[in-house]
Amino acid sequence: MKKLLTLFLATFLLSGALGVGKAQALSFEPDGNKFLIDGFSYLTETQDSLWGIFSIGTLSYWEPSSDDMDGAQGSTYWTKGQDGEYLAIKFGGIVAPALGEGGVATWDVADSFAQLWLLDFDAFSTDPLSTNSDVIAGPGDGAIDSFGVNIATGTLLLEMEFDSFITKAGLDLSGKPQTDALGYLSVVDGPLADIFDSNFFQGLYDVGIQGTNVPLPDSDWNYTANQYSAYATVVPEPGTILLLGVGLLGLAAGARRRN
Repeated sequence: MKKLLTLFLATFLLSGALGVGKAQALSFEPDGNKFLIDGFSYLTETQDSLWGIFSIGTLSYWEPSSDDMDGAQGSTYWTKGQDGEYLAIKFGGIVAPALGEGGVATWDVADSFAQLWLLDFDAFSTDPLSTNSDVIAGPGDGAIDSFGVNIATGTLLLEMEFDSFITKAGLDLSGKPQTDALGYLSVVDGPLADIFDSNFFQGLYDVGIQGTNVPLPDSDWNYTANQYSAYATVVPEPGTILLLGVGLLGLAAGARRRN
C-alpha cells in the first residue's frame, strides 16, 4: 500500500508539472464543448474583409454524435463572469468574394486569424464610461492591432485560423436581412493548443462555428452576431490520463488483495 501511495503522489506531482504555464481557474471539460457567443463584426465596401470580436456567454457539455455540429447539448458548466473570468474572441482577415451578392458565398480565408482570450474584466460592456469596453472602442481598420485592444491585454489561450467560411444571405422570419454563416477553424498555437488540437470535424478541423449576423444600425460596428455557437472537442491532458491510470492500478491492487 505504501508503494501504491508513493506512486500516486509521484504521478500527481508529475501531472502538476505538466500543467505548469496552463494554470487558470477555468478548465475546459474533456470531450465535447459548446460555446454560446454574441458579438460584433465589421465589413465595408472599401475594405472587403470581415473582422470582429465575440464574447462567450456560456460553456456547456456537448455530446458529439458525428463529425458535424448536430450533437445534443447538456448542462452549462461555466457562465460569463464566473470566478471573475471572461472569455473573448477577436478574429479577422476573412475576405468577401463579392459584397452585396445574394445566395451562398465562399470567403477567402488565406489570411484569416482568430484568437481566444481569457480576461478578468468584461470587454463587452456597453457603458460609454467603461475604459475596458472594446464595443465602445469600435472596429478600427481591420489590422490585428487596431481593434480588440483591451481584449489583447488578457491571457492568450488559443491562436486559430479559418479553414473555411461560407455565408448565405437571406431574410429572417420578420423579413429583415440576415446572413447565416458556417465555418471551421484549426488551432495553430497557444497554451491550450494541445488539448484543442483534436481534428474532430471531418477529420481535419478543430473548431466548428455556425450562426447568424444581422445589421446593427446606429453603431460603429455594422453587424451583430447574437446567435452564434462554436463547438470543440477537448483532448485530456497527459496528467489526467496518468491519474486515471493510477486509479485503475489502485482498483486492481485492491481486488488482488481481497482475493
